[in-house]
Amino acid sequence: MFEAEVVAAVQGLEYVIYLVLSELMVEGDSRAVIQNLQEDGDDSSTIRPFIANAHQLSRSLCRCRFMLIGWSRNLAGHAMAFVSQSSSKNRFWVKDAPDLAALATASDCHAIDPP
Repeated sequence: MFEAEVVAAVQGLEYVIYLVLSELMVEGDSRAVIQNLQEDGDDSSTIRPFIANAHQLSRSLCRCRFMLIGWSRNLAGHAMAFVSQSSSKNRFWVKDAPDLAALATASDCHAIDPP
């Protein structure tokens, strides 16, 4: 499970770099993954090679933040994962996200900053 979350973070970093963007905020609800991404320490966990890759990639951006968010505030991430399960290809939505993901994103935004 941890591997999937950190691989998603690495793929997001790679895509942002490919798009020649300079900033990225990676949000996740796995405390272990986010803590490893936030720290520059060295450990022997199974996700360590992915963490090192993420750190290397993040250094090419002007700003990169890794934020721990609660499961209830990460509905969009879970909706996108659900939609992506129907395909064997990596998917990134910059615009025109599937309706389920767009609705979940709106819900997440309202949870963070109520109208």
